[in-house]
Amino acid sequence: MALVGYSSSEEEPENGEEYSTLPHFMCDLEGDMVRFGNQSRNPPTDGRLRNFPHKHGNWATSVFAPANSALENYFRSLLNDVEKVLFGSRHQFHICEDFHLSLTKTWPLLHHWIPGFTEAVRGLAAASHRFSVIFDGAQFLVNEEGTRSFLAVRVNASPNLLDVVRRLDETVVLFRGEPYYKNPVFHFSLAWCLGDVNTLTPLDWRTACLTAVNNSLGSWSPPCGLEINSLIVQCGNEKFLFQLL
Repeated sequence: MALVGYSSSEEEPENGEEYSTLPHFMCDLEGDMVRFGNQSRNPPTDGRLRNFPHKHGNWATSVFAPANSALENYFRSLLNDVEKVLFGSRHQFHICEDFHLSLTKTWPLLHHWIPGFTEAVRGLAAASHRFSVIFDGAQFLVNEEGTRSFLAVRVNASPNLLDVVRRLDETVVLFRGEPYYKNPVFHFSLAWCLGDVNTLTPLDWRTACLTAVNNSLGSWSPPCGLEINSLIVQCGNEKFLFQLL
């Protein structure tokens, strides 16, 4: 599963080594310029681990679709409803800082490639129509490293969603990233904990928690689906928002 990452990097070229080249992109971004030199490079302090070592010159990068304000408010209300069950576990859970639908993996992007990648995603967003997703039940998910677990709400893999991911994959690969998962579980993460929840918590607690979330979803989810209307590129702590058509 894709994680919105923290500042991280690969090595910059050695003295005398030429920068890697990519297809030409216009780099006059619409919006505020990224102040790369002022970004915090401090590691997480809550036990989370980076997916790759921090090296000067690169930035952990990912693309995701943010929850709109109505959906964000609903998720917070849902978490209030299931609070007693969720936080009844001896294993500490944390509410996610933002709610989003991951569309790429997180990978280290060279600093001087950030404008080109961001411009490429801007063009992709400008040529993509807004689309809707439908809730598909709650599930506990564990990251590839087994270091973090998530209480998540799955959404259906609609044709429009799959098309956006396919086009993002084509762009990400040009910038030395990996394509998204072959059989992805598209989801919004609501809360997280350290470690593998399947080995750290009892089955009856996990079942009760998922049942509580699913009951809440069943009473709210609109039959017409939930609109996804924008993409965000996150590079380290900097975010770029692009509206879909």
